[in-house]
Amino acid sequence: MTERPSILTIDDEPNNFDVIQTLLGTQNYTFHYASSGQRALDRLDRVQPDLILLDVMMPGLNGIEVCHQVRNLPNWQAIPIVLMTAISDKAELAKCLSTGAHS
Repeated sequence: MTERPSILTIDDEPNNFDVIQTLLGTQNYTFHYASSGQRALDRLDRVQPDLILLDVMMPGLNGIEVCHQVRNLPNWQAIPIVLMTAISDKAELAKCLSTGAHS
């Protein structure tokens, strides 16, 4: 039996996770949720995600800081990270993409 791909959503708004799970729920993924950047970093090795969906604007460790920390972990340097944000300022968006995220 093939293991289902795993997605870790990191977002301080649980409703956003619910939307993602609803939209992608029919695609046979395993979903994991962390409500903060620190919680995500603490459970990264246990969850073993194939993809990270990461909110940029969070209290505490924001998404940019989390992305930098994940990229500095040897086992996680290649994991796809998709940043989610409501930011529309082009300079801020460029800053987000400079973190090593995939989009």
